[in-house]
Amino acid sequence: MYSPTLSPPAIDASQSGPIYRIPTTPDGIAPPQIASLGEAEYLHHYESFAEQCHLGWLFGSSADKYPTYISYNSAIVVVTPQEFTIIPWEEVTEFLHPTGFRASNGEKFTLTNDFTNYGPLFERFQAVVLANVLPKALMAIEEGKEWVFTPFKELSAGESFAANMLGQSLLDGALAISTTGIRYKDQQLKWDDVASIYVTNHLYNGALCRTTLSVRKNYGLFASLEFDFSSVPNSFLLTELLPYVCPQRLLAPKT
Repeated sequence: MYSPTLSPPAIDASQSGPIYRIPTTPDGIAPPQIASLGEAEYLHHYESFAEQCHLGWLFGSSADKYPTYISYNSAIVVVTPQEFTIIPWEEVTEFLHPTGFRASNGEKFTLTNDFTNYGPLFERFQAVVLANVLPKALMAIEEGKEWVFTPFKELSAGESFAANMLGQSLLDGALAISTTGIRYKDQQLKWDDVASIYVTNHLYNGALCRTTLSVRKNYGLFASLEFDFSSVPNSFLLTELLPYVCPQRLLAPKT
């Protein structure tokens, strides 16, 4: 467990809001604001594949390129050589496995499954997003509004080319759902024009390798829209919302 030592507070008085940063001190001692969070639950630091295979001595470490995360009951703390950033769990608005997460102030943080204790963190991010974002999404939908999913990052030409070669359809624009239909960029499909919508788990040797969402129009032979969940932030939220917006006929199990 991580057990910080106390030092005088060093919060920038100009900061406001639930997310705030505390500069590190020359002696590297953690401030009391970190200790006030209680006992740390997990420490998450980056380990390359080589380090996981105990070959870090051969290839070197990349840990200094990434922040360290510390999970507490009420918040996650981002630790860099320059500062501590305290993010209450309810301020996490978006999670994309295994890429990173976004906070309510719009800031994005890298988080992959190469970080130690990633499993509990994966479960915690999904749980807090569903607990805090799902009610807001349902309220917006009940008011007749769209709920929008945006790409976590802009795809490079190389990433788009590689995805196409592998047959992956990556999200590279706004995807929105409502009780009216589904929209991707400037393409709008009303639910009345949709023949089927499937969330499919693709297995390899019995293990889940990827999940896709596919939407087929009436009288169409192939999917009009298809997305790999590895590129859709809060994809687990999307699957929770679909039963609230889709007509009953689209919710029948795939046969």
